[in-house]
Amino acid sequence: MSPSGRRDDIVALQRSLTTAMATGHGVHGIAAAVCAVTGGTVVIDDAESTRLAQAGQETDANLQMPDWRICPPPDHATAVRRHGWVLALASPAGTCLGVIGWLDPGPLAGLDDDAEVAVGVRRALEQGALVLATELYRLRSVASNELRVWGDLASELLDSPDIERTRSHAAALGYALDQPHRALVIEADFPGRLPSMMQLHQVLRTVGLDGRLATSRPNSLVCFVADTIDWARLGKELNQEGEGLLRLGVGDSHQVSDLGQSVSEAELALHLSGARVARFDGMGISRFLSIDADDARLRAFVAEWLGPLEAYDDVHHADLVHTLSESLRDQHSLRATSDRIHVHLSTLKYRLRRIEELTGRDLHDPDERFNLDLACRIRATLVAQQASGLRPGAGFGTTAPPSSGSESVAPSPGAPSADSSVVEVAVLDRAGVLTSVNRAWREFGVANGGDPLRTGVGTSYLEACRSATGDPWADLAGSAVHLAIDGDLPAPFRITIPCDSPDTSRWFELSVSSRYGDDGQCCGATVTLVRTTIH
Repeated sequence: MSPSGRRDDIVALQRSLTTAMATGHGVHGIAAAVCAVTGGTVVIDDAESTRLAQAGQETDANLQMPDWRICPPPDHATAVRRHGWVLALASPAGTCLGVIGWLDPGPLAGLDDDAEVAVGVRRALEQGALVLATELYRLRSVASNELRVWGDLASELLDSPDIERTRSHAAALGYALDQPHRALVIEADFPGRLPSMMQLHQVLRTVGLDGRLATSRPNSLVCFVADTIDWARLGKELNQEGEGLLRLGVGDSHQVSDLGQSVSEAELALHLSGARVARFDGMGISRFLSIDADDARLRAFVAEWLGPLEAYDDVHHADLVHTLSESLRDQHSLRATSDRIHVHLSTLKYRLRRIEELTGRDLHDPDERFNLDLACRIRATLVAQQASGLRPGAGFGTTAPPSSGSESVAPSPGAPSADSSVVEVAVLDRAGVLTSVNRAWREFGVANGGDPLRTGVGTSYLEACRSATGDPWADLAGSAVHLAIDGDLPAPFRITIPCDSPDTSRWFELSVSSRYGDDGQCCGATVTLVRTTIH
């Protein structure tokens, strides 16, 4: 064919492509126009290898082009041969939007790239790729605008108190908010691994969900859906590449005015469960604790059963509460528990003995095991509720992070904080010297004019007791500390002592217990003080 003939073919193709675009035939029109010039089979995929259009002799819908990522064509709209195909990428500015491919099992397979037929096919694909890039940019722009509009509506459901205004916006988009919806919350194990909104929509369509009401937040994606499906299947689809990086939280179904509650439920389920798919309706007793129980009573119950362990963990950066919780999950296999928390079996046995010593509870008693297990579950629920916003309030826990240093100030024996919700903790070495105290201990000393040289870290608690001449309470505290640091205190020593201020009478519970290292040897003592009442 003469050069002028080739130009005529290209001009005719360009007209066909322009007509296809102008008449709204889109990628299907592009595939048909190129196929009319080249013959054979023309296939168009997007950048994720999703089939967009196919035209020509081959009718197999599963026809696969070679993976262009392995050896991509060098430039935008440049046709190359790959394993019996001719491919051209629509990749303006270096970003692949899609690929157009041509397959002909006939005469072209035996021709070199300079043959006239091969040149015609390459030029037709290159023209098709140029137009394809424009069409895919348009489709992306439309999709982006749709995502933004629906994302704004989802954000309104989360944040706007004017539900009638939100209903009006939804109605303008042809969406009815009359039926209950539930929240889906997707989180990633690692930052930056959340899917794009387009990817999320594609996954939701795969499982048959209308996922238009979706929006993004700093560390999660939130979607509102009206239907109920197999949530485990959705979880698998979200992690279809097998990396297991995404987690799905599923809230209960609520009227649209209460969808914030559903979001909090989904987040609570994620915080309480280690599963890839966490459903609020599968949380058991934690579900009822999160909704119906009185916060103050729950915290009092946790303090009664776990308070000594929380104070110990706070001071020693230990993990006794977690150890107890895990051991109660499987009382018949200490080996399974030690494997689960990644400690040696002998370390686990030592920790359990220490838990019994600190709490005064018998881990073999069924009633006490039940209450300890319930306290652990309540504590985990309260922590997760605060993280999810389902139960707003101050952070859980009664002690502040321990610290040490010569500038720390501690109260003298029998002088704890006036705040009944605070546990003051001091750690002593084998000589009875303060080695660390928590913030509550230091703050009381500052507020009450305590002398750091007499009560701070590095000073002797025993000497402070001895210097309180004529004070029987200080004598009792000193004797208990002596026994504790010698390892001769069989169980935690507790006594209620007076500590009056100039304006009012006050009582506090003093607790002294021995401290043991991982080798089981006594290495000092722990002193805690908590405000209490005398009836």
